[in-house]
Amino acid sequence: MMVVSKIQGVRGVRDEIEVAAPSIPDRKLKAELDEAIIRTAYERLGRPSKAPTGICVHVHSGVVTLSGYIADPGLAMAAHAVSASTVGVKSLHDKIEVSPDASLMTEWTSRADSSTGLSSVP
Repeated sequence: MMVVSKIQGVRGVRDEIEVAAPSIPDRKLKAELDEAIIRTAYERLGRPSKAPTGICVHVHSGVVTLSGYIADPGLAMAAHAVSASTVGVKSLHDKIEVSPDASLMTEWTSRADSSTGLSSVP
């Protein structure tokens, strides 16, 4: 920009270039994040690869919100790190709450899910 401003007759220079992150459809980004968080839970806690983690992922226009109640603060940090480093995530809102009672809630939810066929990870 400095070179351009030295050209005779140039009165000012405005830099309006923006670098945009790659655009990934919300549904695909959510699926990638769900899988990455489950894989992280498996590696960290030894959970079965399809076990609910208690973490919900919501994506809207590349803006990711993590929410839920979990007992392991390390898993909360790992889920945040995995999400923040995933290509296509434009911003991240981490609303995960860590509570010792959360493991009971996750266990109850997974039992209810198996009886209803519903998933605790929307």
